[in-house]
Amino acid sequence: MASRGNPGIVKTPATIIAASALACAAAGPCLGRGLDPGFTYKEVTADFHMPNAAEMDALRHQCARCSETVDLFLSKVLWAEALQQLDERTDMVRPVVVRIKFDDVYVPKIWEGADVRWNGTEAEVNVMISRLTGTTRASAVKLLAHELTHVYQMASSHALESTWLVEGMAEYGADGRYCPNGDYDIGPLTDHLQTDNGSAYWRGLLFFQFLEREFGLPTAKAFIAKTVMLGKSYQPAATEATKLDWSELASKELSWSREFVRSQCGSAPARVAPPAANTGPAKAAVTVAESPGEGAPVRRIEKAGSLEQACVTEISLFCAESENDRPKLLACLAQNPRGLMPSCRAAIKLTANGAP
Repeated sequence: MASRGNPGIVKTPATIIAASALACAAAGPCLGRGLDPGFTYKEVTADFHMPNAAEMDALRHQCARCSETVDLFLSKVLWAEALQQLDERTDMVRPVVVRIKFDDVYVPKIWEGADVRWNGTEAEVNVMISRLTGTTRASAVKLLAHELTHVYQMASSHALESTWLVEGMAEYGADGRYCPNGDYDIGPLTDHLQTDNGSAYWRGLLFFQFLEREFGLPTAKAFIAKTVMLGKSYQPAATEATKLDWSELASKELSWSREFVRSQCGSAPARVAPPAANTGPAKAAVTVAESPGEGAPVRRIEKAGSLEQACVTEISLFCAESENDRPKLLACLAQNPRGLMPSCRAAIKLTANGAP
């Protein structure tokens, strides 16, 4: 999730990145040359600045259950792993200054447990520790790879014009897997796809998966370079990368995405993973299924309703080990009241009163 300004406000990512690009353009490109041969990803983290000891002590005092999560995200090895995962898929990694904050104040607008801001010369990544208590190392790497994609998008002197491009690229950099259910229409890529129901994330991700699987990883990387590094609009960038006219490419991508979802996601058993609807009455929640033939987790859009659907993000982050035991699950969720969305709290209350 990318944002600027007031910590309680998250703007449309494409708007944010456009504003960031203007700030960079005024002072010249914010990304310098690429990495020297023989570099290690940990060398890049030399300019990643962690909170000081006093701030960490205050956070541990404020959030007693957060110690293990704090230690996990304090490890520069974890950040280096995220950089490596991102770079293997995108070739985006460059030296950049990142200041890392651990804020225990829950911001309902942030789905994934972190957000990124850009001040014109350096990035600030805020890790929402109370939302991430109990998260696994693998999930933490994916989260950071997603957010670091936004760092490099913002550090470029060029704007990305569509939300699906911004968030789909970040999910691709994080090696995401989405599966919308059969009731969710897979339509053409448009500039009106939203973040509040997850469509910009999974629909954009499908486009990048299409590029990689149909044209190869170098083509997907070339498209990213043309949009992020060179500032080309996505349509001419895609045409240059694939040698196909955009209208033909878009038609092929839509057919491929519909068939991919039908074949890969059709009958997979559900498990849980973020992001879920984040404010107000839940319109959709997201669960995970195993992608047949790949063994990698994918995300399935379901209608919200039951405890497991309304609390899908919370279960994934805090209580995955208890998901098949309802009493233990309720007890686990009750231990994390600050990290629960309103829809989840309401579902817990209904369940405690006898609702299914």
